Amino acid sequence: MTYWDSSGSKAAAFDKIIGSEPRLKPTPFVFGGAMVIHRNLFKIVPFDPRVTRGEDIDYLINANMFGFNFFLDRELTIKHLPPKKSHAIWKQLREDIYRFLYEKKKIETQYEVPNMNIVTPEDFDPYPGSFLKDELADMIFKANVMLAIDYLLKQEIDSARESIKNIYLSKYDAMPHDDVFTYLINLQKHWKELLNFTKKHMMDVISILDGCEKRLNP
Repeated sequence: MTYWDSSGSKAAAFDKIIGSEPRLKPTPFVFGGAMVIHRNLFKIVPFDPRVTRGEDIDYLINANMFGFNFFLDRELTIKHLPPKKSHAIWKQLREDIYRFLYEKKKIETQYEVPNMNIVTPEDFDPYPGSFLKDELADMIFKANVMLAIDYLLKQEIDSARESIKNIYLSKYDAMPHDDVFTYLINLQKHWKELLNFTKKHMMDVISILDGCEKRLNP
């Protein structure tokens, strides 16, 4: 974790945003299970179906691009009881590699679009911003080499091999091959068209959903 200190970055972010006044402030991170999304935001900014891990952070980045800020209320709390993690550390790290490289590419491929903002990794410091900068490739390499050595010391050869494979995947598979920002723009247009269609044919959509529910719960 010397080179992949996500816990330390999160702690710094929590101290900065949650641990200080005022009560409401713009936040660079969100909690997926405790997000309040206004109808106007939901109508404009879609969730990215490509993002299967860290979708809450991705949504915040997208919202910022479209001119919306998320605010954190430091006086509202929940008790999070996550299930015990069953995945190996190398696998958790691999999932993080894919999602951070995706977000990094989205930020790097931005261009001027009417009614949109250009965002930078620094806008999301200290977390997730520290994982969206040019140092990410070096962080991936060093963290996985260290992890592989740790596995070798424990005689966990297969896990060591998977750790080294993370480095390979980061260079030849995890990095998106298309223009992620343009994909977001097209997705947003499709999302608005879909919502307009749903509004126009609301009664038909409700009838279809009711029919599905009856078949699932006879």
